[in-house]
Amino acid sequence: HSVALYCEQFIAKRNAQGPKLVVESFRSVGLGHTRTRLVALNDDMPFLVDSIVAALHQLHLNVQLVVHPVIHTVRDSHGALQLVTDGPDPSAHTRPESWIQVFFDETTPQMLATIADTIKHVLHDVS
Repeated sequence: HSVALYCEQFIAKRNAQGPKLVVESFRSVGLGHTRTRLVALNDDMPFLVDSIVAALHQLHLNVQLVVHPVIHTVRDSHGALQLVTDGPDPSAHTRPESWIQVFFDETTPQMLATIADTIKHVLHDVS
């Protein structure tokens, strides 16, 4: 339930230009320890996931899980989510967005900032 709510809140608003990115520590209820997650929402394009994972490996992070659905959305001019469809819908003017979640071991607050800066550059370079 809380995972679904987090996901809904994350994709609800996005700037019209550029990616949305969060890198944060969270307490894993089922596993009983703190982990780190990177969540990115970006226009879908080739090499996003590969580039992100490669950058995390260069930072010597142990990637444990990658989740990457492509969602088809309609947003208003302010980036607020209006519609999510099962697939491309030309009549609704949907556009594909990559929603990427990467999970890895807990890290320091300083490293969270380094990860965020690194991934911002990666997303800029890929697009």
